[in-house]
Amino acid sequence: MGNFLKSASLSIILLFSVATSQAAELLMFEHVGCVVCKKFKAEMLPKYLTSKYAKEMPIRSIVAGDDAAYEGITLKSYPFYYSPTFILVEDNKELVRIRGFGGEELFWQQIANIYANHKHKFKS
Repeated sequence: MGNFLKSASLSIILLFSVATSQAAELLMFEHVGCVVCKKFKAEMLPKYLTSKYAKEMPIRSIVAGDDAAYEGITLKSYPFYYSPTFILVEDNKELVRIRGFGGEELFWQQIANIYANHKHKFKS
């Protein structure tokens, strides 16, 4: 039951972050059953959602095969082969992507770099 409540809470937080999002968002593409994605959601997602980056780059999960979830978004190439793949979009256009999850330290470095290089494009 505890895992269900945790999953439900994260789903509500994800939906809230999308509902309050601005023009930019971080899409997290994942395959069904992806162990690394589950680890990311359990360990990193709560930290990300409370970080300074979440306001400007709210995160939304998209599962492989749900093409309607990113309909109207122009991507530079096929959405993803590696799971998870994080794609920052702004005004429905891909700006940059992170392929895979190489651990907490690397993720924060990548997110900080993306934010530093693209924050001038965000509509606050």
